[in-house]
Amino acid sequence: MKFISSQLNYFLAPAGNRRNILFMLRFLLFLCALVLLYSALFHCIMQYEGREYSLFTGLYWTLTVMSTLGFGDITFHSDLGMLFSVTVLLSGVLLFMLLLPFTFIRFVYAPWLEAQNKALTPRMLPEDSAGHVVIVGSDGAALSIASRCLRYDIPYVLLEADGARAVSLYDRGYKVVLGDTDSVSGYAAVRAEKAALVLALHDDMKNTNIAYTVREYAPLAPLAASVNREASADILRLAGCDHVLNFAGMLGKGLAGRVFGGNSTSNIIGRFEGFCIAESTAGGGKLAGLRIRDTDLRSRFGLNAVGIWQGNRYLPAGPDTELDSNSILLLAGTAESLESFDRHIREGRGKAVSPAGSPGPLPATPGGARTAAEDIRATRESIWTPSKPAGVQAAHEGALPEHAAENSAPVLILGGGRVGAAVADALESRGIAWRIVEQQKKHGQDERVVVGDAADITVLRRAGLDETRTIVVTTHNDDLNIYLTIYCRKLRPDIQIISRATLENNLPSLYSAGADLVMSQAGLAADTVINLLTPGRVFTLTEGLNIFRILTPPSLAGQTLKSGGIRQKTNCNVVAVKNEETLSVPPDPDSPLAAGDELIIIGSVDAEKSFIKTFMA
Repeated sequence: MKFISSQLNYFLAPAGNRRNILFMLRFLLFLCALVLLYSALFHCIMQYEGREYSLFTGLYWTLTVMSTLGFGDITFHSDLGMLFSVTVLLSGVLLFMLLLPFTFIRFVYAPWLEAQNKALTPRMLPEDSAGHVVIVGSDGAALSIASRCLRYDIPYVLLEADGARAVSLYDRGYKVVLGDTDSVSGYAAVRAEKAALVLALHDDMKNTNIAYTVREYAPLAPLAASVNREASADILRLAGCDHVLNFAGMLGKGLAGRVFGGNSTSNIIGRFEGFCIAESTAGGGKLAGLRIRDTDLRSRFGLNAVGIWQGNRYLPAGPDTELDSNSILLLAGTAESLESFDRHIREGRGKAVSPAGSPGPLPATPGGARTAAEDIRATRESIWTPSKPAGVQAAHEGALPEHAAENSAPVLILGGGRVGAAVADALESRGIAWRIVEQQKKHGQDERVVVGDAADITVLRRAGLDETRTIVVTTHNDDLNIYLTIYCRKLRPDIQIISRATLENNLPSLYSAGADLVMSQAGLAADTVINLLTPGRVFTLTEGLNIFRILTPPSLAGQTLKSGGIRQKTNCNVVAVKNEETLSVPPDPDSPLAAGDELIIIGSVDAEKSFIKTFMA
């Protein structure tokens, strides 16, 4: 009974529901009045025919005719009576069979069902709730953040004002509270004053309103908001935001960071605790055909080859991993080590290599065939000892150095929105030429913007399709991105294609379409928020590939990296080892690990779970 009363109270609370009930009551009163009128006319016509019936018989006849049952036990004999019967029958079809069910469903049943569904959705967190993330929004980014919080055991709640949307999220297993996002009561319901972070993910104006409302209720709560326009960033800070997150700009910089070009042969894609993670195309092809142990990267440059990209697939690198001309090395080391590596690669350009990309055969020693160790030593010397910088030779011949020629072809950016503009700005800062293909011309548009349809081959060729080495697809429509990726891959099978995904569930489709790398805005937003909540705990390099830090498990204390078998057992690679005094990059595989050492590890999400299960269970 208590449940029924609460349901009725909730159902009758909204003014719209009360109006619906009044409308339904008026309709029922009209229907009752019409039934009584027909009953009275029934007795009048029966008296005209010379017959007499009781009052209840008149009501019985009216209802059977209006409901089209028509038992036929009471009938008129005159034309007037038959005409009256037809009138009652037609009005009954209209009112009883059409209007009454529709009116009942529309004004009573549907609102009641909605009220019942809303009643199932929580309206308040428990009083002891603390340290949780309040996510104000329900788009793809919000749901990705919720899923990532669940993965890292961070409590969260979605604050949703729309009842139907809240019910849908609740049914899908998300933790949601139904409440107003622009009133203090909503933030009181989610205990915002005790939250680890309140995150607003609406448009700039809505986020400003949310920020003011949160600050009114919880002046000290950590507050972050997404921003679409840089001009709005200062307004959001004035409204009280501690962090203003431009996800479109971050995504554009991230996409541009994966473009090969500029004056170096490696791209730094992440910085973590004083060392860098960079990508390199197997040393510009000079390392192709060698195993990792034979490249001598550790002793010459202090670099650790921690992984390899084979197409869109990441593989942890081991000493016996062999490189080919399509391998993209993932290197870990200091910025100085990477610069030294790049300098050697640039100075060695122009050196003759075999067709497979590996160094050509070396002459045998006078004493006959060389040993394997001598062959490896000679190969290393051939790789890392340049004969003459290629730039000097090219200058005498009146031509550009090879790396300059490679960078003269502009990167094609398909889509000139916020992400496309951010990609162009990031490439500009790296000294890489670019061109944007955009459908509409904007006022004051840069001459490097080619106006036209990216699906038109003539437009693409006018923008430089035949010369470019990289295409970046940045539209906000994932279906269009898949379409353009397939199209560009068919036209240029030999180039690098980097694509944006708005939703994480479209990543596999874009990779299948031919993209070499895909980054999603929703995934980037989720990783950014996790990094805010757990500074330094997790650093995301790309979708599904993270750097995470863990104290040396007891099962590994006293063992070396070589004897512990971390890579063989979990597909994780230890990038660095940190203790109270030093940060070892790359770590010595023969040094024993102490119990207090912190391991900085790179691996996929599944590899991280495998590490925890193997060494920390």
